[in-house]
Amino acid sequence: MADQPGTTAELRRLRAVVDLADDLEPAERFHRLVGYCVELLGAPAAAVVLAEPDGELRVAAASDVRSRRLTQQQLEAGEGPALETARTGAAVRASGLRETDDRWPGFATEALGAGFDAVIALPLRRSETIGAVILFGRGRTDAEAALDVGQAFADAATVGALRERAIRNAKTLARQLQRALDSRIVIEQAKGVLAQAGDLPVDEVFTRLRDYSRRHSAPLRDVAEEVVRRSLTPGNILDPHAADRPTRFG
Repeated sequence: MADQPGTTAELRRLRAVVDLADDLEPAERFHRLVGYCVELLGAPAAAVVLAEPDGELRVAAASDVRSRRLTQQQLEAGEGPALETARTGAAVRASGLRETDDRWPGFATEALGAGFDAVIALPLRRSETIGAVILFGRGRTDAEAALDVGQAFADAATVGALRERAIRNAKTLARQLQRALDSRIVIEQAKGVLAQAGDLPVDEVFTRLRDYSRRHSAPLRDVAEEVVRRSLTPGNILDPHAADRPTRFG
């Protein structure tokens, strides 16, 4: 059976949505997003801005030099559709930039000078807004045609990015928890060594271990490891009047 008109194009768009939500490196994901906007939506140019952890926006991907320059200029000037969408989480559409000069005067001038008179900015938003994808166009048709499918692309990329971030954060947390557990174990071992050497209660030797750490501006875990490895004698820890010179056991 022959393909119905539009079937191939629709299939490519569906595959693009799946691809953007897949496991990809962050830079590659947004590079593909702008590529699909140009290839499958017919946008002459596209770019992505992302929010850093401190809230600052940066250009994460661009289809060409013009789109990168126009997007970076928005960040530097503090005005433009990409910033508006990234900050509000709402799509912005302007099919005649000459009519919106009062909205983004600097951006409109630069975009018109680069040959663009239409723009769509779509939020990268699911549970939160992490940025925006901006499509540069020429005329009303370019702007109108890209809105729904472009948002589907943006949504898919956002889902993938947030999942990747969640996995990365979970791994970081797991490493932090493991390090905290390892630190607790070695500190408990050091307390045992000191309690036995000084015939003192565990609470008392911990206080002296902590005091030694503070006097020497050394991490408590590092001091505990030296005690466990026998590179720091109990006397250095237990006697606050000791010379505080690390000496070998035996």
